[in-house]
Amino acid sequence: MNTVIVDDEPLYVELLSRKLHQVAPDINIVATFNKPIDALVFLRQNPVDLLFLDVEMPEIDGFAFLDLFRPNDTPVIFVTSHEGYALKAFRYAAVDYLLKPAQANELSEAINKINRVKKEDLFSQMDVLRSAMKEIQSENSRFNRLVLNTQDKVVVLDVEEIVNIEASGPYSQFFTIDKKQYITSKPLGHYEDLLRVNNFFRLHRSHLVNLLHVNSIMKDDGVVLMRNGTQLPFTKDNISKLLENLK
Repeated sequence: MNTVIVDDEPLYVELLSRKLHQVAPDINIVATFNKPIDALVFLRQNPVDLLFLDVEMPEIDGFAFLDLFRPNDTPVIFVTSHEGYALKAFRYAAVDYLLKPAQANELSEAINKINRVKKEDLFSQMDVLRSAMKEIQSENSRFNRLVLNTQDKVVVLDVEEIVNIEASGPYSQFFTIDKKQYITSKPLGHYEDLLRVNNFFRLHRSHLVNLLHVNSIMKDDGVVLMRNGTQLPFTKDNISKLLENLK
């Protein structure tokens, strides 16, 4: 597996290289770079199978690096000293997000993820989707279940379990009554149109709520309290429409 490491710390590049050779003999480190700009020049001419990438670097950070260049099929593993970028890394479809110094078992598990994905049968995935779609039952155009295609799996949710959906840039984040969370690549507007018949209401530009789970409305504070304890803001212009939909 031809691999490139991009990190502005030379000592850590050396340490990571040694660990990779220990845990994954099939890893072939074709190049390492302390300057991300040099890595960009190399990668534009030399496709690789795997990229290890730091987040905070002097010239450009890891996310800007991916914005400038990333083949769609190149897996990326972030290795960084900063734990605060994990969600953003997930939105960039990272295979994994490891904190320095990454342990051997963590590296091994991350590489195994890539190998599992490569071995997946595309037709098998499509069968899962078709089966899930067949399970979606409708009554007066309502959905009983919703299929979510997340980064690493297909999730089938009972619509009544969804408390709210939050916009996160071009993505949508689902929150369920049992406090699970799922992120999909579809925008919030897609789910607003899809779930309108299921009594979902656009509370705010960034929030779509299941009216079944509205517990109370604090008018003065401009906040709706959901049954799972979440407090969500609403625009006061929406209060009349919200109350009408709750009847």
